[in-house]
Amino acid sequence: LAIASTISAQNVPLTLPRESQPASVSQSIGLTDIAVSYHRPAVKGRKVWGKLVPFDVVWRGGANENTVLTVTSFFTIGGMALPAGRYGLHFLPTATSWTLILSRQANNWGSFSYHPSDDAARVPARTSAAEFVEQLQYTMDNPTDSSVTLTLRWDRLAVSVPITVKSRDVVLDSIAQQLHGIPQFFPQGWLEAAQWAAANGFPDQAARWADSSLVRGPSFGALQLKAAVLERQGDAAGAKAAHDRALAIATEADINRLGYQLL
Repeated sequence: LAIASTISAQNVPLTLPRESQPASVSQSIGLTDIAVSYHRPAVKGRKVWGKLVPFDVVWRGGANENTVLTVTSFFTIGGMALPAGRYGLHFLPTATSWTLILSRQANNWGSFSYHPSDDAARVPARTSAAEFVEQLQYTMDNPTDSSVTLTLRWDRLAVSVPITVKSRDVVLDSIAQQLHGIPQFFPQGWLEAAQWAAANGFPDQAARWADSSLVRGPSFGALQLKAAVLERQGDAAGAKAAHDRALAIATEADINRLGYQLL
């Protein structure tokens, strides 16, 4: 009796599979990580749109807890700019159009406690006919270095919305933050930063970071980069001086790499 009473008081549940299995999908865009966590209900021969998922009612975009979109840097979804964060992802489907809703409250059970006052964004979503999918699925389609399309697929419907990130600005800010740490004491970190800036359209920043590298130790790479930036800025004399100084300290390996670059 004592044992039975203890067990009853504790009421420890077993861990068993959920009918709608949890899933997640993620994609990196530059240094930005985008992820969706959700649960996957199945069609099971039922009429989904307009019945299982009624029209004109906010829907969690999955099963069980609300679907969650997490983005690690400033981003734009459906044309609306938002800060990095964790958002509850809901939809408002109608018979003719869909709206994606991002809520600042990401810990709801489904959409039952959803409230419009928590909205961070409402954007139109594009719908299209698609191949049959039994269990609801999210995908990250057509990734580039600055964008990806988030798509929900279920039954014979696909619902999509574009997500974009200013990847170059994110990387530039990340480099600046990293250069406040240990890399600031060594020339290589500043040189890598300068090389990235020069290759991605930030010549003035590249010149400043190249100078910081040279202060910490002259190198062939930093001087060559400085020469290239000065030449692009129209300072032919400064570019020649930096180039000559680079050749004066070049090693055999430096010249070999330069030869391959020129080839």
